Amino acid sequence: MSLGLRNAVLTFQCFMDEILKYLDFFIAYLDDILFFGLSPQEHDKRFRTLCTKLQTYVILIKPAKCDLRDLEISFLGCKITTLGSQPTPKQIPHLQACPPAKTVS
Repeated sequence: MSLGLRNAVLTFQCFMDEILKYLDFFIAYLDDILFFGLSPQEHDKRFRTLCTKLQTYVILIKPAKCDLRDLEISFLGCKITTLGSQPTPKQIPHLQACPPAKTVS
């Protein structure tokens, strides 16, 4: 029998989802939190909102791991920019190698 918390990853994801439940401008995947703003002022305001929420739940962040005000990021295999999102160049060959979807009736 293994030691430790079973389903710890799922438990933490559910915890993050609960924390950010009513904040629709945040996307959380485990310990990665993505948020956006249409202006630097809006971005800063949302960052302060996030910090307040995390502080309420006693969650610490490492400033060295934070990327703020980036115009382009990679997140879960996608490149996200102000123009939209697309697969990262590394993912394209994998997507092209996928067989076409089949309709099953």
